[in-house]
Amino acid sequence: MTLALIDATRHPDGLPADTQIAGLTLIERTLRLVSVVGAEHAVVCTGETQAAESLRPLVDATDADLTVDLLAADVGTGFEELQERDDGESILAVASHVAYRRQLVDRVHEAVASNGSESRTLAIGRGRSPVSGEGIAPLVAADRTGIDTIVEHLSEGMSLALDEIVERVAGAADIIDEPRGWFVSVVDEESAQYAERSLWDDCRKPVDGIVARYWNRNVSLAVSRRIAQFDISPNVISAATFPTALVAAGLATLGTFWAFLAAGIFYHINGIADGIDGEIARVKYEFSVTGEWVDTVTDDLKDVLFYAGLGYGAWSAGLPSVAGAGPSLWASFSGVAVAGKLISMAGYYSFLAARGRGDMYAFQWSFEDDQQGEQSFAARALSNLKYLTKDDFAVFLAMCLGFVGLMPWFLIFAALGQVIVAISVVIQRIVGIET
Repeated sequence: MTLALIDATRHPDGLPADTQIAGLTLIERTLRLVSVVGAEHAVVCTGETQAAESLRPLVDATDADLTVDLLAADVGTGFEELQERDDGESILAVASHVAYRRQLVDRVHEAVASNGSESRTLAIGRGRSPVSGEGIAPLVAADRTGIDTIVEHLSEGMSLALDEIVERVAGAADIIDEPRGWFVSVVDEESAQYAERSLWDDCRKPVDGIVARYWNRNVSLAVSRRIAQFDISPNVISAATFPTALVAAGLATLGTFWAFLAAGIFYHINGIADGIDGEIARVKYEFSVTGEWVDTVTDDLKDVLFYAGLGYGAWSAGLPSVAGAGPSLWASFSGVAVAGKLISMAGYYSFLAARGRGDMYAFQWSFEDDQQGEQSFAARALSNLKYLTKDDFAVFLAMCLGFVGLMPWFLIFAALGQVIVAISVVIQRIVGIET
């Protein structure tokens, strides 16, 4: 069990704890962060009694899955009071005027809370800061022994902030390096803007395809920045954007040039909008397994419905297919694409369900295991071909084909791509990683 100790004593007068960063006040952002990292209880050190009274409404309004107490004292006193408790809790200490990359906090917390052979008693984190470049963050994780070490380094009667405590205990702590981790002390408008940009930039994933990286993500982030100011959950966003997929599939069944073109545009709009719910969840720490499943299932249904609608539209319109073959071949391509998609869904859904997850990025590909050493030719081929079937590229290709009157030909690409992915998933389920 982890208890979070939050230093709320260093908010500058111009940027108090109710300053909003990407749709959340600084204090709520901190409480949500420690909650998703694993804390079940938080003690907010406010300094003076008057500050505690002003923070109470903000804390009460916070939607975080943990209990919160206010302590009218500095964070050093907080460590001393927690030392006297004999409840076996480890402590994660953060500052509410600092915006952190979640992975940095996660790694420092796990270094102490893992209970493994390499578990530390006292850990601090090193990441990137816009002020000092690479540096030590105001971030501490400690077990009961580590708490004793911290208290030993405190001076009697001296009021210390968390960054000062970190500086004092640095020599006795394990430093956890996180090269991609960052932290921003929000002390003025410039740093507040930097923190917000950093949070949104973290939504750009290394696994994004070329279309998502240079187009889709830019558009979705622009929309997400505006939506974040409102209290709208990611699940509501998923439900609100799914009708564009239904419209795309419905238009595709009509079988005309203009209907195909409109279908491709709506299909692409849904592909862009699909990123919004995840971006909001990431930036506002609104993660849930239900949300993961809603996002994954709606994204998969978008493809199944579009393949089926496009196949029906090309067949019912009597459009000639490959090498002058009859329209029934479009229906065959559609059936192969739908079947391949359903096989893939069955494979990775069973994997995710067994692990209590719903996020496709949690699915592990055996041929991409870095620990396997030199890959076989088949493994390399599957790995490379999988990137050619990325959703962002496929959806963009469908729209482009619609503009030149060749929309049904997308079914050839879809059928081939879904067969490749289905084979990959089946191989994974047979010889896959079980960690």
